[in-house]
Amino acid sequence: CTNSELMVDWVGGFHTSGHAVFGVQELLVTNLDDVVVAIADPLDGCTELTNAAELAGKIALIRRGVCAFTIKVLGAQTAGAVAAVIYNDDRAGTVVMGGDEPAITIPSVFIEGTQGDAMNAAVTADPTVTASMHCAESTRYDACTTGLLLADAGAVTMPTYQNNMDCRWTLACSNVGQVPTLTFSTFQTE
Repeated sequence: CTNSELMVDWVGGFHTSGHAVFGVQELLVTNLDDVVVAIADPLDGCTELTNAAELAGKIALIRRGVCAFTIKVLGAQTAGAVAAVIYNDDRAGTVVMGGDEPAITIPSVFIEGTQGDAMNAAVTADPTVTASMHCAESTRYDACTTGLLLADAGAVTMPTYQNNMDCRWTLACSNVGQVPTLTFSTFQTE
């Protein structure tokens, strides 16, 4: 798949994400399943990472701000990370990460700040927390066996409306005797 099709999920939930337009765009490794997440130090990833040994073979978690996205991801790659998740600072939403750095070969995605803060807190509490980075068509965690709250802040619309986004949900259970429930806290039509 390509960078624009990447998503990240973990035991804390499933997240759509922004993508990077730098580095390799066609990925040879389409699934990074259950890879341990490590928090970059410094968290903004703008200088040489002081915890390279902790990042080797893991997904680097880095906070947005201060420097270019390419510096953050290249720093994670240099430290040995297999992928990078950049999360927003105090700004809302996700972005497409821009820049020009052909030396970047690892995949990277961008998630909302609240999601990144939650992942950071979870990894701080338990350094064995894992995440999966995969192409959009892949599915991960079984909601019935892990008790996950799967959330997406995106729009859900009816296909008959014009100028809409098509949001598709697949919620599967490994136990056919259990039925997952999908609820919406708010629903608006234009």
